[in-house]
Amino acid sequence: MQGCKPTNTKTAITGDAASKVFVPPGQHDEFYNFVSGGFSGQMSVYGLPSGRLLRDIPVFSVDPENGWGYSEETKPMLMTTHGFIPWDDSHHVEASMSDGV
Repeated sequence: MQGCKPTNTKTAITGDAASKVFVPPGQHDEFYNFVSGGFSGQMSVYGLPSGRLLRDIPVFSVDPENGWGYSEETKPMLMTTHGFIPWDDSHHVEASMSDGV
């Protein structure tokens, strides 16, 4: 099987493509939409008007990305009267608001 051999592999190794396309939160989005993840136990944050998914936040679920729900300190937060449940319903998430916005 033959393929095209790149003439310059240095770009693939040392390239900085991520910094060229990174858009900091707030630069294109005037508002943020906090939405329920339903039975996933997460809340998602979208930038508006771009519609970009900025973050999934574990509210009632374990999160291996940062260890939430795995440490002895955070496991009790997911304890219910029926025992340890690492996910739950977050259909009715409430967040604080400033000036009605």
